[in-house]
Amino acid sequence: MKEQVLFLFNHLLFILVILFIYQFWLDRKQRTEKEKKVMLFVYTSICVLFSMTFTVPLTDEFIVDLRQIPLLIGVLYGGIQTAIPLAILTLGYRFMLGGVGIVGAISMCISIIIISLIFSKRYLTWNIRKKVIWSMFLALYASSLILAIFIILSSDKGFLENGLPHKDIIYIFSVFVLFHVAGTGVVTYAFEKINSIIKMKQRIVQTEKIELISHLAASISHEVRNPLTVSRGFMQLMLDDVSMEKKNEYVSISIKELDRAEQIISDYLTFAKPLEDRKETFDVQQECKRVIEVIRPLANMHAVEITSQLSSAYIKGNRQSFQQCLLNITKNGIEAIEDGGVLHIEIQLKKDSVTLLIIDSGKGMSDQQIKRLGEPYFTTKGAKGTGLGMMVSFSIIHSMNGFIQVKSEPGAGTRFEVTLPLINEKLE
Repeated sequence: MKEQVLFLFNHLLFILVILFIYQFWLDRKQRTEKEKKVMLFVYTSICVLFSMTFTVPLTDEFIVDLRQIPLLIGVLYGGIQTAIPLAILTLGYRFMLGGVGIVGAISMCISIIIISLIFSKRYLTWNIRKKVIWSMFLALYASSLILAIFIILSSDKGFLENGLPHKDIIYIFSVFVLFHVAGTGVVTYAFEKINSIIKMKQRIVQTEKIELISHLAASISHEVRNPLTVSRGFMQLMLDDVSMEKKNEYVSISIKELDRAEQIISDYLTFAKPLEDRKETFDVQQECKRVIEVIRPLANMHAVEITSQLSSAYIKGNRQSFQQCLLNITKNGIEAIEDGGVLHIEIQLKKDSVTLLIIDSGKGMSDQQIKRLGEPYFTTKGAKGTGLGMMVSFSIIHSMNGFIQVKSEPGAGTRFEVTLPLINEKLE
């Protein structure tokens, strides 16, 4: 008995491992609803085929597997679009295996299709507690149905009259039914918990972006006001009795200043718009230049000089996410400089990678602070910071298959080294 229960636990562990892989795939980037349902079908199909291939005999007449757990997960979260192909796959494989159990398989597949029609849409709107309870109830219904069919078939074949002990019926019920009910509850809970963590992470990224934009808005509004003031001044001078040559000069200067204001606003709006879920090859140099222009108004407010040493280097990833990462790091560097200083940005090329250096002359950090950098809600800014910006930045670079190294000493500034895989743009 212990060996059989251990085998069933291994089946459940396999289902959970594949679930974590599926959720990890979801977490890598934003997915469309179609992509999610296709991958949900793939996940549940793998689990169903594994369970049906490696069955566990409870008695000489009764062989069990845990296919109902992934079937219910696929039906409840994927709806009828997942339920029908999953039922077809299950029945097709069951026909290949043969045996009298095909009657139970047909009954179960019909049941899960009915369940998907009745519950799937409402199920997704429920809270986690209600989802777990209902999934366990449906697992109890499905497993009891199969057990009832087995008992009926056993009676017709004379199994019960010819030696299938009553204790075996109790044993089958306790292991088969209860294991399915408990296993379904565990998998559903894990599914929901991981989903909630992924959604929370996405909300944090968006919240941090909004907070960053609000900080930039104050400095950019000041920067836009300067060219508008200059243009207004020259327009007033044009009202005086000046030569046509002077008027043309004033008009030319005013137009240049207005173009500069327009460029500042355009750059700001680029960062303010929602993140697009798209990977592309882009030049780090161009993105650094754009970030420098956007962050310059904030640097001017803090009396910080921005220097750079940039060279062309191509990487692959989400352009807007990369811009947000650079903005987070450079903004932190500027705010760490209290009485004026320098923020230096440099690109270093290696054989297979590109390293972006962001060095500030601010107050620096201790070794203990560096170790905690990137943790949620850890910040060196006191009440002004949340720590989410660096957490988002680390996550973005990690999603681009890169890493961040931080070197700092109290009073000696901070050095960020962002290393990413180098892409040959000629091959893209």
